[in-house]
Amino acid sequence: MKKTALLTAITCSLLHPGKATSDTFPVTIGNDPGHGLTANTLSWAILQANTNPGPDTIELQTDVTVTGVMKRLIDSDVTLSSDNTRRSISGNNQYRPLFIKSGNVTIQNLNIENGSAQGGASGLGGSGAGMGGGIFIYAGTVNIHNTTLSNNQVSGQMRDSTLNGGGGGIFGSGVQNGGGLFGHATFSAIGYGGYGLYQNNDPAFGQGGLKSPDRYQPGTSGGFGGGGGFGNYTAGSNGGFGGGGGATYNYGYVYNPKPHIYSGGHGGFGAGGGRAWWSNNHGQAGFGGHINLAAGLGGALFIRSGQVTINNSHFANNHAKQTIDGQNASSGYGGGIFILHSLNNTNGNNQGMPDSLPDVGFCGVTFENNLADTQGALQNNNNDIFDVGDRITNLCPDPDININANGHEIPDGDDTPSTADHTGFGQAQSSIESITRTFTITNTMFEPLLLSGQSAIHLNNPSGQFQITQQPLTTTLGFEESVTFEVTFTPTSLGVDQATIIIENNDPDENPFDFVIEGEGIAPQPELQVTYQGMIIDSGDETPSLSDGTDFGYVPVANGMVEHTFLIQNTGHATLNFSNQENSIQVISANNSMDMASQLDQFELQPNQSLPFTVAFDPDHVGLSLNNHVNIASNDPNHPTHSFRISGYGQATMQLNGLNTDIQEGENLQFEVITDLPVSEYTVVQYALFGEVDELDFPLAPIAGQFIFQPGLQSQILEFYAQQDGSYEGPEQLSFAILSEDPAINQTTPFIISGSLDDDVIFHHGFEPLTLNQISNKLNQNHKETVAWCHSMTGTCHFMGEAFNLNNIPANERPAQYIHLINEWINNNLPTGDWDADGVLNAEDESPTGLK
Repeated sequence: MKKTALLTAITCSLLHPGKATSDTFPVTIGNDPGHGLTANTLSWAILQANTNPGPDTIELQTDVTVTGVMKRLIDSDVTLSSDNTRRSISGNNQYRPLFIKSGNVTIQNLNIENGSAQGGASGLGGSGAGMGGGIFIYAGTVNIHNTTLSNNQVSGQMRDSTLNGGGGGIFGSGVQNGGGLFGHATFSAIGYGGYGLYQNNDPAFGQGGLKSPDRYQPGTSGGFGGGGGFGNYTAGSNGGFGGGGGATYNYGYVYNPKPHIYSGGHGGFGAGGGRAWWSNNHGQAGFGGHINLAAGLGGALFIRSGQVTINNSHFANNHAKQTIDGQNASSGYGGGIFILHSLNNTNGNNQGMPDSLPDVGFCGVTFENNLADTQGALQNNNNDIFDVGDRITNLCPDPDININANGHEIPDGDDTPSTADHTGFGQAQSSIESITRTFTITNTMFEPLLLSGQSAIHLNNPSGQFQITQQPLTTTLGFEESVTFEVTFTPTSLGVDQATIIIENNDPDENPFDFVIEGEGIAPQPELQVTYQGMIIDSGDETPSLSDGTDFGYVPVANGMVEHTFLIQNTGHATLNFSNQENSIQVISANNSMDMASQLDQFELQPNQSLPFTVAFDPDHVGLSLNNHVNIASNDPNHPTHSFRISGYGQATMQLNGLNTDIQEGENLQFEVITDLPVSEYTVVQYALFGEVDELDFPLAPIAGQFIFQPGLQSQILEFYAQQDGSYEGPEQLSFAILSEDPAINQTTPFIISGSLDDDVIFHHGFEPLTLNQISNKLNQNHKETVAWCHSMTGTCHFMGEAFNLNNIPANERPAQYIHLINEWINNNLPTGDWDADGVLNAEDESPTGLK
């Protein structure tokens, strides 16, 4: 809207601070000891950016946990952001995640959390200040966008009796030399400021002061962030910004030719003063400190100098702590943010103070549950912010109200109602129907939007047919926050009615925001509804479904017919009349397979009355029945012709023929499968040969499996070859079955044909029983002499000298009994002669007939 250009300009300045090109350094290692010597850690990426000419980008591709002091300071033009996943940098509740020394720096789309900045300790010297638990900004142009700083904390340090008189630094502890910005001092070395050349214009940046070399010469003061050196029988040295003052032994009156009493060094800004041994000439604490105790300043963020813009960011659960030692206590200011307010330290020690105060711009900054142990009930000094220098400027544009409905924006002053944006409610039956529309209010700018009327939404409607049925649930909207309200049109008379919606707000050029709405009351109307078993079938439905009966499913072409009964109901409030009384319902079918089975028995329906009608599907061809519609003509004003598509599928048939089902070994079983599927379709058929036979009888092909009827193929011959195995099993019964699970085939149970396999080439011929003499003749044909004969008159048969009396056996059963007795004799007797005439009496002679 009108402020889009302004917001775009602000956003571009925040996200793209003059960058043309950049090198990108990825952060893929999660644990970072802070020294910058391990590739792809955050500290390594900062080092690369500091040493690489031009602007750069550091992209976090993983969450980062700082496991050691972050000694790599951001000291160049760089953008620090997440990849496509929002990432976090954690101080592990021990260390400050980020320190910005200089440069044009953007921090965006990140979480800075669990940081801790605790000042360095000392014995008699002053302790160092805790500053910026999440981020410390020394100088530079810094943009913080869409970033959350949470659960960070700062505090000074208690006195440590194990140490000596050097002042503590912002981090490092003092011994006799002063502690440094990021490193502890030792008896032989000062605390240091980290790795890298951070001195720039301050040669002592980050370093603690030296102790006095002897009783006649003073020590040196601490640089920025460093504690003062211990006074060895001379005065203690001052601490730099945030560093504690050095202590003194105060023995000058004994050892110095010009006796006088020395004092402890003064603390830098926020730090404690150095103590004096044997006198009360203690150094004075800096701002926020008390005696030798240091302050905690800026639980999440400390801003010393520079140009800082904070946009659309959140500060939550951060804490600026005071330090308490008995009856003495330092201060804790700015639970979320501390902004430097003076160029002069309160004790006159301006070591490390900046040349200019910071300028800070806010837009869309929010705070939650931050805590400052020392805070006044002032707008610029509270749990969230310490800004007694009033350095914060509101950068947010004025609020901007936006109204939207049905995905369309409604302009202020709109007096042309439209159904597209729901300002046109449409028609409703008078005294019967209501129409409700929902509208959305959005604040598109960072400054809060206030809905300021006595009622958030006011309605000017003399007729009373429009009502506000839901007011907004809130009247204050932050950046891009939305709230809805509802308006209902309930006509009590016929005709068009209008109303004006009025929204009073603090948008400077759209207050009040108003627009016109419109609805029409009409006379009661009939309404035709079609259902099938409770499922509603909408007019214009072109997608047949089994659930609503519009898809009749698979129906056999041969003697198959399915009927579906639908229900017409008048769900309106006036009489429903059918236009064509003779054929009130028509079924339009392209292939005449769909037709009406029953028409209506009356031609009007009162409200809530219903009538059934039936449609039959009697397919006359195989395949899908398309382009069928049911058309119902009536006086329904919304659907004068209620039409919907119906469909079904004519099932094909499948036939199984046995071409050669009773065979002897060495012959082929043959079956034929026939179907009348359309040439454009195929189906899968399962088959199985089973019974008293198995794979040993038909070893050349699987006796169970499947085959596919390819498109256009309507007949398939299946053959199974029975191999001769030389063993007699007698006649074996078999069955052959097919089954298609394709619903397009009219088959619910397998088709089965029975048959038989016989390996008895001697006792059967063409599967017709032989007579006794025929059996004897076939036995004798295998040998060169007679082995079997029968007397038909006496009913006695002889085989290999053994007589079998069959006289008492019915004549039709004698051949089977004869075969049975011969088998019994062979099984119980050894060979008694060379029946196969091979000159050897052996096992082959056991079955001269092939019975075994």
